Amino acid sequence: MDGWIKLHRCFLDWEWYDEPGMVWLFLKCLLLANYEDKKWHGIDLPRGSFVTSYESLSSKKAKVSVMQVRTIIKRLILTGELTIKTTNKYTVISIINYNKYQEDNKQINKQLTNKQQTNNKQITTTKNIKNIRNKELIHKCINKEFGNPMINFILKEFENQWGYKPTDRQPRWAAKNLMGDFKKIVEANGKEFTQQSIEKLTPAFFRWLKKREGDKKYELLASARRKLPIYKAEVIDAIIRQAKNEEITMVQRIG
Repeated sequence: MDGWIKLHRCFLDWEWYDEPGMVWLFLKCLLLANYEDKKWHGIDLPRGSFVTSYESLSSKKAKVSVMQVRTIIKRLILTGELTIKTTNKYTVISIINYNKYQEDNKQINKQLTNKQQTNNKQITTTKNIKNIRNKELIHKCINKEFGNPMINFILKEFENQWGYKPTDRQPRWAAKNLMGDFKKIVEANGKEFTQQSIEKLTPAFFRWLKKREGDKKYELLASARRKLPIYKAEVIDAIIRQAKNEEITMVQRIG
């Protein structure tokens, strides 16, 4: 296997960056992923995916066991980095945002050229292209386009409501748990859980929590999550109405 991968500096801000095993395995996945669509034994392998096994991903040199590989991959799946398809013969891992991590040079150059002003002395230098491309990638990092969009929305809405970012050691993990609570609530009431569900329920819940708790500060998203009542159908409807800025009376908890 030859060639190279791209790694932007915003990787330093990745939530798992302080976990050596997580960093090592995710980088290994980036290195192993196919850079173009392929076929293997009659199955399609899209760009950003690869065939592997837990054993082959483990490493004695890196001191990452098969059991640790399983745990790491489970975490990466839950935080929206990977998907996995396992059969009794093989395992296919796909990097969800591979195209954002590893953008195609030809496509980038074409896009950048189209963006630049055209005049009689049109000159596109390698330096200009790199500068524009770096700004676009930094913009993506700032706007948190990487990872699960539902988790991204929860974290952003927390910051909008309280004016600061949650101080959980693993804030995306806490947001994932809250997302799971919302999913159970919505599906228990016979509704489909979508991005729109998150965009309605999250701000409504945070506004309700602030109203109920007054000026209490919730620096930890996990602490706010623990205040989530056990909602039933009528409470779900009330939250959705609240999200539309209607005057309602919230039921604090239904036993």
